[in-house]
Amino acid sequence: MFKYEGDNFNVIQAVKKANEDSLRFWVVKRVEESSEYDMSNTPPAYLASELKLSLMSDDMHINIYYPRWRLSVAIGYYSKSKPNIININGYKVNNIGTIELVSLMYHEFCHYIDANLPDGFYANHGSNSGVGKSNTFQYSVNRYVYEYFNYKKDKPKSKPTMSWYRRLLNYIWRI
Repeated sequence: MFKYEGDNFNVIQAVKKANEDSLRFWVVKRVEESSEYDMSNTPPAYLASELKLSLMSDDMHINIYYPRWRLSVAIGYYSKSKPNIININGYKVNNIGTIELVSLMYHEFCHYIDANLPDGFYANHGSNSGVGKSNTFQYSVNRYVYEYFNYKKDKPKSKPTMSWYRRLLNYIWRI
């Protein structure tokens, strides 16, 4: 179960959605139905059972952090040194949607599952680049969350009205 004790409205809404039983069962069912995951030697049925058990019994606390470098591309991360915490970048949290936050929480939760697998088993996605990793455990769970909400991530983005260097200068002047 995901828990958040802060006051950020986006995160509060995302935690409510992430804790819905129907979403949890959907994700577990989709993991069970998978044949295999890239960069993993763990059977999907075992991953599904671990995911189901952990979603029901383990508390994952959401923490908002502010990186030193304000322009960091990281949206969130999981650290083995603080195993029950999912960290979300405070500079990015208000610029992404609720469903994207839910997907991020499940992605990072899958890193928690990977960290707690028995010795010799792994289900990770390697480097932080998402290129070519759509069939890894974490990125597949991202996709399952989007499917559950019938969310199209590839929405057309509006073009900025200012040039990139003008936006950068405006950003610097605000600091």
